[in-house]
Amino acid sequence: MEIKYLFTDLEEKLDDHDLEVLLHAYDLNIIAFEEAITLLTQKQKEQFKQFEKTEEASTIRTLRDKNLPPIDFDTLPEDLDSDMLDILVSYSNYNHGRVWDAISELLTEYQRGHVTGRRHKNLDKQKEEKMAALSHEERQRYKDAREYQKNNPTEFYGNMFEPKTLQEYIDKYGSSPGGPKYENKKEK
Repeated sequence: MEIKYLFTDLEEKLDDHDLEVLLHAYDLNIIAFEEAITLLTQKQKEQFKQFEKTEEASTIRTLRDKNLPPIDFDTLPEDLDSDMLDILVSYSNYNHGRVWDAISELLTEYQRGHVTGRRHKNLDKQKEEKMAALSHEERQRYKDAREYQKNNPTEFYGNMFEPKTLQEYIDKYGSSPGGPKYENKKEK
């Protein structure tokens, strides 16, 4: 997703999320930052300039640089190796995806697809590890619950306070939803 779409319909004042994404874009993706900054009002631009100089912005940068290895996005190969995929997955997972919002458009669609695939693969591994860590009894309860849900799908009883049967509908609204030909039918 292009970063400029995050900044098309904003409130008068930028929230913390928007400020942080702009900060990461400013540091990591100057082109996206320039596109986004043109969409801001003068007050919003001033708000970002003030935020950029704060201790909070400095802390955000320090933590990002400490937790994420630097990448030269200009020299990334089209086919990413396993190590680079893991690094990019860490970028996509870091800080609720705020860094990913800033850098994702530096990648091709092909590269983003591989990162997303690796991310889902990692989630599946985590799920398997979590299941393996369960005791035999917990695993059995989980399997029983899944089996019950599969064999007994939840019934839909209509919207709250709405009639459940055709006759109740007719009594409440005076006519059948299907028209007059259904009004004289008796329900079983």
